Amino acid sequence: MKGLQVKCPNCKKIMHFTSELFNPNVRCNGSMVHLINPWRKWGWPSFGGAGDGRLPKHAEVKGTLASDMICPSCTMPLAPSGHLTVLNLDGSPFVPLPPESYKGDPNVRVYDDGELEREWDLRVEAVRDEAAKFITDTWNKTHEGQNLKTRDQLILDMIAQDKTQAQIADKIGVSRGRVSQIVKRLNNAT
Repeated sequence: MKGLQVKCPNCKKIMHFTSELFNPNVRCNGSMVHLINPWRKWGWPSFGGAGDGRLPKHAEVKGTLASDMICPSCTMPLAPSGHLTVLNLDGSPFVPLPPESYKGDPNVRVYDDGELEREWDLRVEAVRDEAAKFITDTWNKTHEGQNLKTRDQLILDMIAQDKTQAQIADKIGVSRGRVSQIVKRLNNAT
């Protein structure tokens, strides 16, 4: 998508064009644009902040973040949202292709909402399991050598004594919600 015009969202001037590295579906960086002549020929910096010594004069490199891409004319961000305002060669607004158009491309993986939800649920469950194991291990290590029952055994004993979850939480020092989760896990295990 080389050669598309980049318009400043503030002053509306066109001082850059896209390079061959431009990808509308990712957060932009300095390598995605080039300063247009005559400004380049006149020695203007690629981005307005280049004069302060933080960026080189021609900061059109991947290491230049979207937040450092400043319009040389008005010194406002070129990509305040992380994405450039791009125009087609005829001056009409550039609209990136919808994700469905990438379905045949073997280099692009398009997820539907169901897949994303399942992936998220699996990750959340893994973190919860890891946290529960950590808490149990910490409890057991804290009372090591004192010949105490494990936290789970204490909870089961208190349930057998008809204690409420609030009483159990106060006794073992965890939240009521955590006691509820432990009780559910113990009920599922038996």
